[in-house]
Amino acid sequence: MAIHPFYAGTMFWFKPQAFEMIKSFQFKEKDFPLEMGQVDGTLSHLIERIFVSSVKRSGFDIESI
Repeated sequence: MAIHPFYAGTMFWFKPQAFEMIKSFQFKEKDFPLEMGQVDGTLSHLIERIFVSSVKRSGFDIESI
């Protein structure tokens, strides 16, 4: 099974503890500009790409079903 360097999909299950790293940044709504059709380069896109790192750093595994 190949693990993508970032999560590619729209639905997944996770344990809340797996995203403690991301929660620690304490983002606010104002940190996220309106989506205007961007395909990359926004804070939202960055966060999507660190899901796997956050999960692994928290001691959990990534699985695909």
